Amino acid sequence: GFGYGDAKKALLEKLLKILGPARQKRVELEKKLDYVEEVLQAGAQNARQVAHKTLNEVREKVGLTSQS
Repeated sequence: GFGYGDAKKALLEKLLKILGPARQKRVELEKKLDYVEEVLQAGAQNARQVAHKTLNEVREKVGLTSQS
């Protein structure tokens, strides 16, 4: 029959098949830490710009901007 051990093996096989490409990509990125840092810094800069714009819009809409 098909027992618990067989089910675990089948599940592991499927997980390895699905997650294999992501695991391989991670191994490749471990060798390019400078690149990873650059991407993270660029993403952080973009997030800061979006957040700054959003906060300014919110402040304006709730009347918290200084009107000169």
